[in-house]
Amino acid sequence: NILELGGGSGFLSVGLAKSLRSSNAKIMCTDSDKHTIKNMRYNVIENNESKTIAVQKLDWSDGLGGDKFASALERTFQVKNTSHVVEEQNNSVDPVSLLTHVIGSDVHFGYQTLQPLSSIIAAIKHRNPFVQVIIMLKERSENGVFDLVAEIEKKLQEGDNDGDGQCN
Repeated sequence: NILELGGGSGFLSVGLAKSLRSSNAKIMCTDSDKHTIKNMRYNVIENNESKTIAVQKLDWSDGLGGDKFASALERTFQVKNTSHVVEEQNNSVDPVSLLTHVIGSDVHFGYQTLQPLSSIIAAIKHRNPFVQVIIMLKERSENGVFDLVAEIEKKLQEGDNDGDGQCN
C-alpha cells in the first residue's frame, strides 16, 4: 500500500505498478494542482494501471486531507493484512495505518516546501510509525535534505498536540 506525494505526471506510480504487478500492490498517487491531477489520471489510464493506481488530490498545507482523503485511503487500501494497522479508540481502523510505504521524487524545493512537506510526512509517521518513507531529492541548497530530516524529526518529537493528525 503505497502513497506517492507530489506525483506530478504519475511516472513513478506507473513504473511501480508495472514492476509490482504480480504483488497485488495498491498505489495512491497524489498532487495538489487540479490540472496536474487531470494529466496524472490520463497517464494512469493510458498505461492501463487504473486498477492499481488511485489518483487523489492532497494539498500538504491541508494536513492529511480530512474525511474525503481518509475515505479515499480506505477505498484504495482496503484492510487485508492488519498486523501493522493502528486502531483508534473507537475500534475503527485509522486509514493512514493502512499504508506500508510513502514515496516521493523531487518534491522538496527549499524553504517554500520545508514546512508543508515535513508536516505531512511527520503526520503520517505519527499516525503510522511502521510506514517506510522513501523520498528522493535533488540537493537544491547546502542543507536542504538535512533541514528536511531535522524538521520531520522535530515534529515527530513534538507530536500531535491538538489531535488533528498534524504534528505541530
